[in-house]
Amino acid sequence: MIRGACDTDPVPTWGVLGRGMQRDAVSDRGSIMIDNRLTVLNIYELKKPPEDFEIAVGALARRVEAEGHPGVLPYRLFVNASERTAHGVIDYKDPGAWIGHHDIAMSWPEMTALHAAATLAEVIFLRPRTSEIQT
Repeated sequence: MIRGACDTDPVPTWGVLGRGMQRDAVSDRGSIMIDNRLTVLNIYELKKPPEDFEIAVGALARRVEAEGHPGVLPYRLFVNASERTAHGVIDYKDPGAWIGHHDIAMSWPEMTALHAAATLAEVIFLRPRTSEIQT
């Protein structure tokens, strides 16, 4: 696993409040967040060895932390070397942050290196897509 912005330790996400989030409801299993946050699951097929993907993602994570959109919240990446796949779970402050992140980062050489190491096979939005995302 490679940790990203605001990600301190690999911990279960149930009950974790992200930066700027407020507790809106509580269940007996932990806190439940009801907000405008967007969580995206990226599924990658590795084109190069897993180590190359990890290096590319690490470089991209450092650049996002230094110069990226402030609406990129915690993100976690997992590599399954035996299946030659990887999964990224990325939280954004809101759908506009997802758009802003891509407007900023898609032209970076770090993003090009990521695309050289893996193909983005599928993107799953874990909430309804807004009209801005659909265009």
